[in-house]
Amino acid sequence: MGTKTVLEELDRKILLVLERYNQLEEENSLLKETLASSKETELQLRKEILQLKEEDELKDLELEEIASRISEIMGLNFNSEKVPMAS
Repeated sequence: MGTKTVLEELDRKILLVLERYNQLEEENSLLKETLASSKETELQLRKEILQLKEEDELKDLELEEIASRISEIMGLNFNSEKVPMAS
């Protein structure tokens, strides 16, 4: 093989390596963007979960309060029925 042929072959291989390097760089860039977007989505979902938990806790408290009021009302009604009537 002549020197020119060897140099041409080296040039071809270098170009292939550079092409592959550029492809990998592009893929890496896209993966970084995807990761950043995924992290942002994760943070938003975590915030939504916390908000839903807080809302759920508030609803539980409201239900406890309603149940307590119903118990009080039922207790008052039972007590008023037990009061002897004056004849």
